Amino acid sequence: MKMSELLDNADTWTRCAYARNAQGHPVEPHDPAAVRWCLWGAAEKCGCLPDFISWWRVQPERATIGSPSIWQDCEDRTFAQVRDLIMRFESAQEVQP
Repeated sequence: MKMSELLDNADTWTRCAYARNAQGHPVEPHDPAAVRWCLWGAAEKCGCLPDFISWWRVQPERATIGSPSIWQDCEDRTFAQVRDLIMRFESAQEVQP
């Protein structure tokens, strides 16, 4: 599964926890009860966390905020911004040999 498939709408995204269950309680990203994920949790769930972290290290967002978790947890961050970042990551992965 791709991150874009997991985080396909704002209702599947969360902040300040790697994942949450339907009651809004924090759970681990691989927990079967998880229904919402943060950026980091989605990368872990989809098995691409090492590649995502390597890719993140050269992104312009990193210049101001070092961690993707802190970046996505910013109060003014929108799902559209998170989704755009995910799509850029996936596009970069498709062109790698």
